[in-house]
Amino acid sequence: MPANDRSAVSGGLSLSLESLGVNLPYSMDAEQAVLGAPLLDAEVIPKLVEQLRPEMFYAPQNGAIFSEMVRLFTSGAPVDFITLLAAVQAANVFETEDAAKVYLT
Repeated sequence: MPANDRSAVSGGLSLSLESLGVNLPYSMDAEQAVLGAPLLDAEVIPKLVEQLRPEMFYAPQNGAIFSEMVRLFTSGAPVDFITLLAAVQAANVFETEDAAKVYLT
């Protein structure tokens, strides 16, 4: 099992560490900085795709945003604010379009 996986298997059951009362340290600012980096410098995205996976993000929405970034990148589409906003809206990452705009700005 990967070291960064936040779940444990016990008796055939998959349990998250959070469900066991274990809260891992995280930084929302750091996660958002990682997500913002490719929007500022397109050369960053290939490095992120090689080193990160969506499940490595603590916040599920951040993982979903990263998934959309990866999907855009691997399909050859530009990874910029406009295409990413459209992608997360189409994937229903946020409950409303306004919530997506607020979160991504």
